[in-house]
Amino acid sequence: GSDQGITSGMTFNLRRGSAIVGQVRIGSIIEATESVADIIAGSLPVGVTPKEGDELIQITGS
Repeated sequence: GSDQGITSGMTFNLRRGSAIVGQVRIGSIIEATESVADIIAGSLPVGVTPKEGDELIQITGS
């Protein structure tokens, strides 16, 4: 959320363990501690979905 400097349009890698499994873009800020992200089309391999415990790593310059 906005408490952590998150803004709409920011892009993040989706990390699972040591692997980058996809990318998401922040669509909206719900509250100071909550945001909604959209999966970037084509960034996830077939059959892969975000899971609890995945981490978001900001892409520099996004």
